[in-house]
Amino acid sequence: MYEDGRGVTQNYQEARRLCALASAQGNVNGAKYMKKLEEKIDAECPLLGNQVVVTRTSRRDLNGKTGAVASFDHARGRYVVVLDKQAT
Repeated sequence: MYEDGRGVTQNYQEARRLCALASAQGNVNGAKYMKKLEEKIDAECPLLGNQVVVTRTSRRDLNGKTGAVASFDHARGRYVVVLDKQAT
């Protein structure tokens, strides 16, 4: 549901977490599904989960700040970055 945004906001990080949980609990398709999900993440939003430096934004106060890519806003086609504490 989280992978496709059916009934919830699309969120690959949550889909990844739940898939890993199912796999750890013995779901035989968990590893296979996780591989498929990771390939989809790499193709659609390769920065997900990485540290980044914010650049080229109209918000000058954010340019040069660092943070972790928390999710990808599919509706707007952009990443959601949680700024590092020293960056705020």
